[in-house]
Amino acid sequence: LKEQEKMAVIGQLVSGVAHELGTPLTVIDGRVQRVLRQHDDDDTERQLQAVRNQVSRLSTLVRQLQAFAYTPVTQRQPLSVAELLQQAIHSLSFELQPEDAQPQLQQPCPKVTLYGDAGRLELALVNLLRNAVQAATSSVLVQVEVNAAELAVSVLDDGVGLPPQFSTEQLLSPFVSTKAQGRGTGLGLAIVQQIVLEHQGKLLLSNRPEGGCCVRISLPLQTEIAAKPEANV
Repeated sequence: LKEQEKMAVIGQLVSGVAHELGTPLTVIDGRVQRVLRQHDDDDTERQLQAVRNQVSRLSTLVRQLQAFAYTPVTQRQPLSVAELLQQAIHSLSFELQPEDAQPQLQQPCPKVTLYGDAGRLELALVNLLRNAVQAATSSVLVQVEVNAAELAVSVLDDGVGLPPQFSTEQLLSPFVSTKAQGRGTGLGLAIVQQIVLEHQGKLLLSNRPEGGCCVRISLPLQTEIAAKPEANV
């Protein structure tokens, strides 16, 4: 099988596994919630909440497996970069705790249009922002740069930076995580890399001189999607 065909087979397998896991996890969580409403014993509540936490962790993994197995569509549409970033920050806000670093745009976002898949690009940005928030001590900054041919979005945190024992290739591989056990699935950056490549872009990881990490995605700015050449009749 060619590489593309292999990836398609893997994608179908992963999608099927995720689908089979999703339904029973939803049932388990629903029944645990029902039992919680019927009991007011503190110890029982603690135990059931622990079950719900593990179900939530598995549900997150299922969603990420589905995102990783997603077969990209060829349809692209014009997108406002400012609105895309605002939506990604808003989507992530529902996960954040008061003590978490809040992502901030370092300067007003340039008024520029990007052609791409809105849902996939938002997913990539949410994954980048989530990683940065989890790594940060107190600050997550978002920088946007534009030139005639390229858009670059950089997400910077003030955490401990990239671990020296991992290469960039390893960090972008599926199921490789530098987070503590139970905090990461190892799919976040792999999904980002997949989405960036779908949009003919580049993903760069680096440590900041002042400490922390910089993750930069560069995407080509194009005014339209090139039409496929028609076959000669």
